[in-house]
Amino acid sequence: MKKNTLATSKKAAVVSLLSGSTSLATQGSLKLGNVTYTAAAITKVLRAYVDAFDANIAEQAKAKSAHQAAVDADLAASPLVKLLDSFVRAMFGNDAEVLTDFGLAPRKAGTKTPAVLTQAAKKAAATRAARHTMGSVQKKSVTSNRDLVERPASPKGRLTQVSHTTRRGAPPR
Repeated sequence: MKKNTLATSKKAAVVSLLSGSTSLATQGSLKLGNVTYTAAAITKVLRAYVDAFDANIAEQAKAKSAHQAAVDADLAASPLVKLLDSFVRAMFGNDAEVLTDFGLAPRKAGTKTPAVLTQAAKKAAATRAARHTMGSVQKKSVTSNRDLVERPASPKGRLTQVSHTTRRGAPPR
């Protein structure tokens, strides 16, 4: 943004110089930086700068609108492309000849051998054992004696489960 602001302010300065350069016509020629300029030459250079700046701004706006049109077209076409890709693959499978007609490549087959799969299963089992990871059914079978205490007032001296609740009746976290 800062660059555009500087360029716009520079253009405004050049436009001001251009409007003031009409008064230079009475001077004839000016020597600026070891070069002699006529009023018409100064006006021509300044007008060329302003025209080029305006053309650049117009091209930037055109490019921005073209980019936005491409983004909008991509958003509109992407779901259709994905659905069509899935449809063609479902219809023709991995037939390379037919898929190339649609510009698609056959899906690559998996490269895992039975030995690799067996090794991965052993490694996963070892990891679960090392981390004491259990599924929901296995967790249900685990019990502890922590919640069972002997209550002296209990009839026949049986073990009973103690309820751990908070004041509002919710179990502790």
